[in-house]
Amino acid sequence: MIMKISQLPRAYVSINKIADYLPILSTVTNLLVIFQKCVILPFINEEKILKSDYYSYLDQKSFKRALLLLIPGLGNVIIGICDLAQRILKSKDFLLKALQKNSLVLKFASERLKNDKDFILTAVNKNSYVLQFVSKTLKNDPEVVWAATLQDPRSLRFASKKLKDDKDFILAAVQQNGLVLEHASEKLKSDTEVVLAALKQDLWALKDASQEFKNNKQAMLAAVQCSPWALKFASPQLQNDKDLVLTAVEKSGEVFQYASEELKNDKDFIFNASQKSYSMLKHSSEALRKDKDFVLALVQQNSWAIHDITKELKEDKDVMLAAVRQNGYLLLYTGTKLEDDKELGIAAVSQNGLALQCASIKLRNDKEVVLAAVSQNGLTLQYASIELQNDKDVVLAAISQNGLALQYASIELQNDKEVVLAAVSQNGFALKFASEELQEDKEVVVAAVKQNGLVFNHVSPYLRSDMEVGITAMLQNKEVLKGEEGRKIA
Repeated sequence: MIMKISQLPRAYVSINKIADYLPILSTVTNLLVIFQKCVILPFINEEKILKSDYYSYLDQKSFKRALLLLIPGLGNVIIGICDLAQRILKSKDFLLKALQKNSLVLKFASERLKNDKDFILTAVNKNSYVLQFVSKTLKNDPEVVWAATLQDPRSLRFASKKLKDDKDFILAAVQQNGLVLEHASEKLKSDTEVVLAALKQDLWALKDASQEFKNNKQAMLAAVQCSPWALKFASPQLQNDKDLVLTAVEKSGEVFQYASEELKNDKDFIFNASQKSYSMLKHSSEALRKDKDFVLALVQQNSWAIHDITKELKEDKDVMLAAVRQNGYLLLYTGTKLEDDKELGIAAVSQNGLALQCASIKLRNDKEVVLAAVSQNGLTLQYASIELQNDKDVVLAAISQNGLALQYASIELQNDKEVVLAAVSQNGFALKFASEELQEDKEVVVAAVKQNGLVFNHVSPYLRSDMEVGITAMLQNKEVLKGEEGRKIA
């Protein structure tokens, strides 16, 4: 069959394409291509080029390809490899597998694939960084960008400017990960609603808010109410604003470190703020932390301020006395020079007997100090020295306050009838800590059940059958009647 004239250009194109893979023949055909691209094509109008298959082919074929094919053999091999790679890159399945390992693969894919929404949606779910190589159209597609953002919020940086300025889209994104605020438009970095949503998700998002936001008092007030640590990102002007800083430090005194140097040296501000936060002193100026009168006033207002005073002031008796009179446990912060100070020890244990555990070994062995401690809380006897746990005056003082302190008395005193009688008279259950001999002593047991009838259930079987013991217990607590031994007595 004779080929029609109109089919000749298409045939020439096919011949040229086949010739690209054949040494020598490719040299001849591409010499002709270069000649026609340089001499003939420039004089043919665009409309005619578009209508002709052959001229369109010549127009699209690159000089680089034609020049490379002038080299017989090597040129054909290189072009063959490149063409094969292009065909592979047009395979969706191959690309999807490759994209899982390296998003850069998409860079070499065809423009058609880069604009294929279904393919790209699948691709970004495997590797969100693919978004940087998709078409401009898809970089502006909310569905595609959202899919990538869900995989990795940082991929939002590849979205179009239009999407980065879309409040609804960015608001949803920062609620997933506050740090994507970094990629929002400058306009949205100043938007209170957007920035606060980002802050609630991640405090560090605030670093990317605009300077306008960081210098907006109302916006920053809302921010520190969400998180006091937002003060770190406020403008220098607002870090010197008393209202803003007070709002922040009322939630956490630790953020006072981000206040201005002026406020860190403001006695009135620090004194007033310390009513709610003891750690203000920690971040105050060095001069104020060394000011005895100021520190003393602070400690008298909030004893926990002692935690952050200087080493020198922890050696100051006036300051430490002011602290332990409010909270005996603060004896723990006493400096080395004052650790054996008797007056300080008595002041601390008088406020809270259990503060004796914070006292030095010397003070735990001081009878006057320990007497003050056990008089406030009998169970403090456990922290007294072994010597004083065997001191009858000390033990009697302890069990007078709490009979159960008998458990911390020496074995010798747990066998002292006077001591045990005093203990069970204060708390019948102290009988448990008496010596075995005294647990069988009728006078001791009667005294115990007289104080608490329920002790009857814990006395020895022998004394449980004693009429006087049983009646004394039942008179004190009728619940004893419900027990088996109680029913026998009844």
